[in-house]
Amino acid sequence: MEERQTERGDRRVRRTRQSIRRAFEELSREKDWTRITVRELAERADINRKTFYTYYSGIGDLVSSYERDMLDRYQILLDSMPFSWEGFDAVWFFSQIDAMIHENLETYEEMHRIGMLPHLLTGIKDLTIRKFIDENHIVDDAQSYRYLLCADYLAAGVLSMFSSWAVRPDISLEEFIKVAEKISVDGIRGILNQAAET
Repeated sequence: MEERQTERGDRRVRRTRQSIRRAFEELSREKDWTRITVRELAERADINRKTFYTYYSGIGDLVSSYERDMLDRYQILLDSMPFSWEGFDAVWFFSQIDAMIHENLETYEEMHRIGMLPHLLTGIKDLTIRKFIDENHIVDDAQSYRYLLCADYLAAGVLSMFSSWAVRPDISLEEFIKVAEKISVDGIRGILNQAAET
């Protein structure tokens, strides 16, 4: 009995969150999201303001929740794969990111539409670099700093390329991966080889 009530409560929470997001997405098509008020969002979602504040501290927190959702999914992806140069599989990696985006296409498109995609990409880049540092045991000292700068550059560049490709995939994923792999994997291997020599 208690389990059934919990399940019903979980469904209600999901429905309320979906209703809030739907209302936000509708309103953000009508005006800049920074001009949306909690009052009008609550009216559009057919909830009271108190209910909105049960889930979010404000409109900015709601917007940030889109990013948090995508970063949580990306972290799960990162945790599932080796990230050292010996075990890095670029085809699998970009295929998984592509699948993640297409599974969450509405969220991704909404972030793109409201101008939050660059912020999301920065978060993804930071998680990628952290994984790269941890897995390859790169110490945070002055000697390694130049390699970290190179990793930052590669991650930002490739993720920006991927974002452009995801919005307008004029070439196949396989073709994109060949280009990205040449730029990134060779560069990453070079960085790791140099780091190993010091």
